Amino acid sequence: MRFNKKVIGSMTVLSSLCVMTTVAAMTNNGEDTLAKYKNNKVVTVAYTESNRGRAGKGLNVSRTSLENKKDTNATIKVQGYEAVGEKIKGVLQELKLSDEEKEWTDALMPKVEDFLLVRADANQDAQVVGKLYKGSKATVVEKGEQWTKISSGNVQGYVRNDMCYFGLDALNYASQNCETVAISKTEGLRVRSTQDTNAEVTKVLATGESIQVDRGTQTNDEWVAVKVNDATNFVSKQFVDVKIKTNVGITLEEEAAAARAAEEAKKKEEEAAAKKAKADNSVRQESSSPKATSQKAAPARTQGSSLAASSNDVTLLAALIQCEAGGESYECQLAVGAVVVNRVQSGYADGTLYGVIYQRGQFGPAMTGKLERTLAKGPSATSIRAAQEALSGVDNVGGVKNFRDVSSSSYSGHVIGGMVFF
Repeated sequence: MRFNKKVIGSMTVLSSLCVMTTVAAMTNNGEDTLAKYKNNKVVTVAYTESNRGRAGKGLNVSRTSLENKKDTNATIKVQGYEAVGEKIKGVLQELKLSDEEKEWTDALMPKVEDFLLVRADANQDAQVVGKLYKGSKATVVEKGEQWTKISSGNVQGYVRNDMCYFGLDALNYASQNCETVAISKTEGLRVRSTQDTNAEVTKVLATGESIQVDRGTQTNDEWVAVKVNDATNFVSKQFVDVKIKTNVGITLEEEAAAARAAEEAKKKEEEAAAKKAKADNSVRQESSSPKATSQKAAPARTQGSSLAASSNDVTLLAALIQCEAGGESYECQLAVGAVVVNRVQSGYADGTLYGVIYQRGQFGPAMTGKLERTLAKGPSATSIRAAQEALSGVDNVGGVKNFRDVSSSSYSGHVIGGMVFF
């Protein structure tokens, strides 16, 4: 028999993933015993927006269907939703799983705080071949009574059933513990302040760019609620794919390689920091020596035409300034802002602040994700002040449109702090 979705009050009854051969509807606050149904499977489940999961009621009734052989006198109490048993009463509609639920019918997630070991065979003493860290999703290849064979990433092996969530339980766990994102399917997707195509644009997404979904906010059928700087905004549902972000399993070899790569990256970062500190010290020494008079002096400030900018433009420019010169002086931060404004005024990219900052191959933080992380946390007050002054038309670099770290550049130009502007 097939099942269909049926709404009762604010709850939607869902079918079990197990196949049931007989079905009966019971009224609100009614009760019956399992004895009537003998050993047939019984389901008492509900889906609510607050719980976002399936819940069972009554002695020995689990969250999914079960075959009760121990206590045939157990009472099933119905609290505002239907219990499904043997005899058919009333009209039943066909129950269907959503597309998202269908994707999780053969899925599994570890029930751990750190990681779950994946073994080569279905026993506790078998060789460990990989790990499923918290938030990892695996595909069930074959489920046994105590162990399940899984596949996830490059890991294939066995995990203990009692350490895992399966099917819709895995989906419910992922919904509550993993980040959900909306991925743009089009270039220049506008994020808006309200569910209205005429509402203020608060952010623009490139194709493939993702943004965090706000699952706690209700929307109509045409919009998806998302987070922009901790504020709830909205994107058109037809232009995004909504996905729960999960990881995959990792082999022991992959984990060892990742550890080596992390150690190497840390070493390179420390070497780069030491090199920059040495270069900065060299610049300071040169600026205080007599021969420094031959060095190009930073130009005096000039007041040019201002650039029309929204509060979001200010925040975006301030975030870039913080990424590029957060550890430098205010004058250096202002200079970075002036370079960006000079490019906009000169028609770079599409002549917009967003276009200039996200122009391919120009500003590293915009390409690596560092800019988005800074936007999420919010730029510093100093960077915001520098952005506001630069957008007002103040220029302390003489109209130049480029900059580099002094330590990594052979360009001649105006040196401000550890950066050269040319």
